[in-house]
Amino acid sequence: MKNILQAHGIEPAPERGSTKWADFVRRHANTLWGCDFFSKNVWTPVGLQRFHVLALVNIGSRRVHVVGITDRAKGEWMAARARELVRFFQTQPHLPIMVLHDQDPRFMNVFDAILKEAGVAMQPITPASPNLNAYVERWIQSIKHECLNHFVVFGEKHLRYLINEYVDYYNTLRPHQGLGNRPIGYLRLADQDDGPDPSRIVCDTRLGGLLKH
Repeated sequence: MKNILQAHGIEPAPERGSTKWADFVRRHANTLWGCDFFSKNVWTPVGLQRFHVLALVNIGSRRVHVVGITDRAKGEWMAARARELVRFFQTQPHLPIMVLHDQDPRFMNVFDAILKEAGVAMQPITPASPNLNAYVERWIQSIKHECLNHFVVFGEKHLRYLINEYVDYYNTLRPHQGLGNRPIGYLRLADQDDGPDPSRIVCDTRLGGLLKH
C-alpha cells in the first residue's frame, strides 16, 4: 500500500498533510507573491509628511513591482490600486494563485475583494509572523538600507524618482544571493578562454554613485 501511495504522489500517514511552510512556498514560488507597505518621511511645502509605498515581490523570480505611492493609503486609492494590480497580473507569465499580506486593515476590505473577484486568493498571515512574508520584508529592508536611508527626500516627485531608480536597479543589475548571486533574468555569457579584458570593464553608477554595477 505504501508503494502505491508514493507512486501517486501521496505520502503515507502520518507524513500526509504535514507539509512545511518552506515546502509550500518552494512548490508555488512562481505563482506566489508577497505584498506589504512601508513608509518614508518626506519634506513638502507644508512640512514633513509620511508617504506610504505598496510593493509586491514575486517569490519565484524575486522581481519587485511597486503598486503605488501616496500619503493617504485608504478608500478609493486602495480600490484603484487593486484594479491596476489585476491588470498587471494579467500580463504576467504565471497567473498568481495567492498574494500574502499582513493583518493591515487597509487590505481587509475593498482591496482584497477586488482581487478575489479576479481569481487571486488574498491570504492574510497570522499576527506577529513576519517570517511568513519574509521575501517582501527583506526587500523593504534592502531599499531602506541601500537607498532611502541615504537621502533627505524633498517632495513626492523626489521619492518616486529614488524608488523607481532602485527598483529598476534591483530588477536588472543587483545580484541576489537567493539566485546564486546573479541578477534577475541573468543570461550566462559564453565562456572565454582568456577571461574578460580588463580594459573593457566599465562601472555604471546611479543616484550619485550610491548604486554601482
